[in-house]
Amino acid sequence: MMKKFLMVALFALMGATVLKAQNNGVKFIEDKPLSDVLAQAGKANKYAFVDVYATWCGPCKYMTSQVFPQAAAATISTKHSSMRSTMPKRARV
Repeated sequence: MMKKFLMVALFALMGATVLKAQNNGVKFIEDKPLSDVLAQAGKANKYAFVDVYATWCGPCKYMTSQVFPQAAAATISTKHSSMRSTMPKRARV
């Protein structure tokens, strides 16, 4: 019984830590066209940072889970208007 309680408490703590990290990380603008993000950045006298990722991309997954949630990344991103965009499964180059 105690073992189950400790496991539940551990998972709850891990979940709370992940949620806290997500709230402290880079705030991406989503669901807006690039032209709107560029206009918003220009009005705020900021650069535009565009993260183009793919769901199958290993380094993209790493950046999403390990880099962007960090407070240091959020601090740097305050100087930018940050946008995320997904690559199609097969992009023509």
